[in-house]
Amino acid sequence: MRLAMNLSAAALTAALVCVSGTVSAEPTQASFHPVLDKHEINNFMYDSDFVPADADLQIRLTAGIRDELTLDMPGNGEYEWDDSTITLIGDDGQGEIDYGVIADTEITIKVTLFGQEFEVDVIEAVLGGQPLEIGINASDVYTPYSTRASSRPVSLMNRAGA
Repeated sequence: MRLAMNLSAAALTAALVCVSGTVSAEPTQASFHPVLDKHEINNFMYDSDFVPADADLQIRLTAGIRDELTLDMPGNGEYEWDDSTITLIGDDGQGEIDYGVIADTEITIKVTLFGQEFEVDVIEAVLGGQPLEIGINASDVYTPYSTRASSRPVSLMNRAGA
């Protein structure tokens, strides 16, 4: 048992001697492919409620506008052990960005006849049961993690100890 402890201590001492000298390691590279799918950025809604209040004929307007963003950013991450840096390298022309704005509107009329209330969604009645939605979309491809000024990849480094 004592012999095993001495060998372990010797191995630890040898490891400490090696570490105190110059140690170099090859960079480690792995696939890095984050995706942001239909992320809602803004969502504005307006609801007039039924106006005029307590009338036999009322109208209600609801309208909304929202925008969504989808990003697909394929590439690789490379960790440089000696410098403690991570470099993100995008696949050339393989990133996708999709941006969409969606606007929707509803107009509802409420009629009270002989104490009975009737509601009609005007837009859905005119469009055959479909709500009115207007979408504007734009998309493009790009190289993820590249700066505009150059084709150099983005690098992150830890400066906490500096």
